[in-house]
Amino acid sequence: MWSLGGITVAFFFLLAAARNAWLVELPFHLVAGCVLHANRAASHFATDLPRLMGAAVFPCLASAVALGGAHRLILWWRVASGKTESWHFKHTALAGSLVLLGSAAAIALSGVVHEAVWLPQGKIIQSNHRTALTLAVSNARQLGLMIYEHEIEHGTFPQSLPGLKELAGDSVNLPRMMFVELDPQVPPEPFVLVNPGGTMGRDPNAIVMIGPQMPEHGDFVVLKADNSVTRQPAAKFVEVVRSAAGVHPVGK
Repeated sequence: MWSLGGITVAFFFLLAAARNAWLVELPFHLVAGCVLHANRAASHFATDLPRLMGAAVFPCLASAVALGGAHRLILWWRVASGKTESWHFKHTALAGSLVLLGSAAAIALSGVVHEAVWLPQGKIIQSNHRTALTLAVSNARQLGLMIYEHEIEHGTFPQSLPGLKELAGDSVNLPRMMFVELDPQVPPEPFVLVNPGGTMGRDPNAIVMIGPQMPEHGDFVVLKADNSVTRQPAAKFVEVVRSAAGVHPVGK
């Protein structure tokens, strides 16, 4: 009966795994990760064994003293409570071992949960859309401040974003700020300065700079004259570019 039950469970598990790869992928990553970690830890453990033994002396002595004190405290508490059952040091040692094992199990469980989340590296985890978007917003705000500093100092916007190099100095990596890394396998995408050599003007909603379209959803960021950075959907890309260039549809 046990064999038949095991075969049935294995059959349904494999059937479910055929459509849900993570059922097999997750245990595989956990086992493989544990084997690799054990292999690496074994080499370091063999090399550092004398040092580890020396470092373990003080914790062991402290544990022995703590167990002795706990045992005396328990005996005093039992006498004060009027308990007549015998209580030996092995009982205290067993209780202390259970506490240590519970703490170790909690630490190990937190590590297993962490590895279970990050090791599979599924599509949701691998997606860099949010990271790229956050980077684009941050870069747009920093570049916007430097553009306005350039206008205050020279009276106009720079002719191009590399023209901000003098303001950036050595404390800011300007070339890195001018681009957004959307995908590690492709070159970073640049920001576009809409009105090079122009001024802020009176319209706070005027578009100063447009960031590249993000992967998957195609959203992009826009820096306005009031130094606000907004996220725009991909469907409005042409409309935003026309508005930034001063081209309006017929009838408007």
